[in-house]
Amino acid sequence: MTDTRALAEEIAGGHYECDDSWYSCPLSPDGCADSRQEGCTCGRDSLVQKIDAALADERRKVWEEAYEYVKQHHFNVVTSKHATKTCVVLEDYFRAQAQAGPEEGA
Repeated sequence: MTDTRALAEEIAGGHYECDDSWYSCPLSPDGCADSRQEGCTCGRDSLVQKIDAALADERRKVWEEAYEYVKQHHFNVVTSKHATKTCVVLEDYFRAQAQAGPEEGA
């Protein structure tokens, strides 16, 4: 499964760079000529956080839906003892994934 933070970093792209490095973000590869600037000044880090949160929220929703589906359907379909145990393990896995935060999911 994809790490939501890494995906958010990829989606957001790099820090702002300008031909005149005075206006570049201090965290851009070439830095900023204005030594008074510290940290991200282009908003990219904030964007990464927002994208990460949105991806994690959507991921959690998908796992919640999967958990509910397994919970509602596995006893209707499965009859053998081994298969029932497998479905209970899957149910536990889906529940854990649905509850995982952005940094925790597999």
